Amino acid sequence: MPRPDRQLPRAELIPRNLLRDVVFTRLLTAILRGEYRVGQRLRLETIAAELQVSRTPVREALVALEGHRMVHVHPYLGVVIAPWSMLDMTERIEIVSALLRDAAGTTLARGASAFDPTLIEVTESEGGAFAILAEWVLQAHGRSISAEWVASERVVLDVFYRPDIALAHGLDTTVGWAGRNARLTDAVTAAQEGGVLAAHRHLLDFAGELVALQDTFGPARERARVRTST
Repeated sequence: MPRPDRQLPRAELIPRNLLRDVVFTRLLTAILRGEYRVGQRLRLETIAAELQVSRTPVREALVALEGHRMVHVHPYLGVVIAPWSMLDMTERIEIVSALLRDAAGTTLARGASAFDPTLIEVTESEGGAFAILAEWVLQAHGRSISAEWVASERVVLDVFYRPDIALAHGLDTTVGWAGRNARLTDAVTAAQEGGVLAAHRHLLDFAGELVALQDTFGPARERARVRTST
């Protein structure tokens, strides 16, 4: 049984409402790293013991993972790792892009919140930064339901698009990075200045470039294989 990432800090030092999120991120990272095989059963008691937490946050984290289609409940085996692929992550980006396109041209909501650039600083990848910006743009357009969906997917995108994890699944995030980074930087700058429409345009361009990364799938998978074998 692989250890989900690393051991957590002492559970009593983490507020209960945050403990579930920490356990969720640990398990999600282990799944996206490929530390669990498809169909493998996740035992609540074993995970709780390894992370030195009670079963409650583990149970809540598994429910959240099921909502993200990373695990599913088998009638006989219990919670097992669900089939997923890089294309599932690309689909998430395409959905966010579709939500942004749907909001384009609509009237901005009154009293929209100012963009908080510190949120970008705590992300681990361009996927997470994209989700944070997209959520803000959608909220600014009054699309609260769409924004909430994007917010719910942020951690999944943030973890998967980490260069090491993406490459392990055949996606080379170094390809076209300079251009995508410029788009994100322009979007952040526009958002800080309150330029919702400009940030919106930059994000749509960025989404298209990120989706196009799937064209690197084959070559990147081979590079990842070679690195592993050496």
